[in-house]
Amino acid sequence: MKSAFPFISVEQEDGLRAPNIYVQDQFTQENSLEGRTQRGLWPGTSLILNWNTKWGYNQNTTITTDGDGIVTRGDVLSTFNRSRSYLSLPDWFIFSAFDNDIEGVVDEYARRKGEVPLPQLPANPTGADSIAYGQALVAYNKRITSILSETFEEQLEALNWLPGNLGKYLPRVNWQFTWNGLEKLPFFEGWLASASLRHTYTGKFTYNYRVTPDGEIPETQTVTRGFSPLAQLNLTGKDEVFGGSATGSISYNTTTDFVLVTAARSEISKEVKNEAALQLNYRKRGFSFPLFGLKLQNEIEFQTNFTYSRNNRKRFNLTDFKPEGNNNGSTKISFRPSVRYSISNAVDGLAFISYDATIPDDEGSREISRSTTKVGIEIRLRISGGR
Repeated sequence: MKSAFPFISVEQEDGLRAPNIYVQDQFTQENSLEGRTQRGLWPGTSLILNWNTKWGYNQNTTITTDGDGIVTRGDVLSTFNRSRSYLSLPDWFIFSAFDNDIEGVVDEYARRKGEVPLPQLPANPTGADSIAYGQALVAYNKRITSILSETFEEQLEALNWLPGNLGKYLPRVNWQFTWNGLEKLPFFEGWLASASLRHTYTGKFTYNYRVTPDGEIPETQTVTRGFSPLAQLNLTGKDEVFGGSATGSISYNTTTDFVLVTAARSEISKEVKNEAALQLNYRKRGFSFPLFGLKLQNEIEFQTNFTYSRNNRKRFNLTDFKPEGNNNGSTKISFRPSVRYSISNAVDGLAFISYDATIPDDEGSREISRSTTKVGIEIRLRISGGR
């Protein structure tokens, strides 16, 4: 440490270390900024808006020492990453106008790529011509890679109007909407004790890259957008109407992941996951009936869980684009009704049926068609006594 303008400066000098070692020096730094606000739109509702952005880097250095402990530092490998909340809208209804899908990326990439002239080698090239052509080809490939990287990030984003680096780092809005008190609506008030609706959107863009003497080299980029849930309705019935405790929940989730490995400029993958779920529960307790002169307290519970999910992953070739892609998809169904009966806390009985099925897509799938059905009965007795 020594004095310098405006205050001080710091210099680093490697001292002696243990002799004859080979180690990896790894340094990681992460930075993040988050923002969040919440307000009610009308009685019973809550809207949460949130933004976040992260950036960091990882530096790996090889360190060796000789027999005297003198340090030699090897090549430094530095990788960088940045991510931010992201707004990308699915190809539904009016949202299709934003063109936030594979077709939009392919069309815009082709347009931008066509504006970059391809280097040409003269008919009878000299040695200097060949060298210049090789350099121009390297610069061309670097520019095309950069165009693909920029197009992927920009085209999958809705309302992408911010310029330059500001648009790359400034996060976009994600949200969560909750509406409680639906039981007060005319259709629900006669038979529901409580009802609520929930809707959530989450989007994220992630970019991983390396920095070399030749500049920034993109590696992988991902865009994740999802409504989890798109809609979820939770219901609780009135005990006096149903004669017991009745609850139910129905939800629908949908998420989409886009992945671009920029080094392999010819392919983008898209994976869509959709899931519908239904849960019903009814419990009646405290009712009695006489048996052998005894008045026994009973409890009965019915429960049903049903899930329908579809997973579809496609790979798209940018040089020979086909909208149908290379398909790998399947549909899974799960259904499990059950009933539990209890007599005076002494006898418990449970019966259930479980059905699970996997149905591969006709267009292509790595899954095989299969189904499983299980039937079960369980009885428990509690016996106690004394003298």
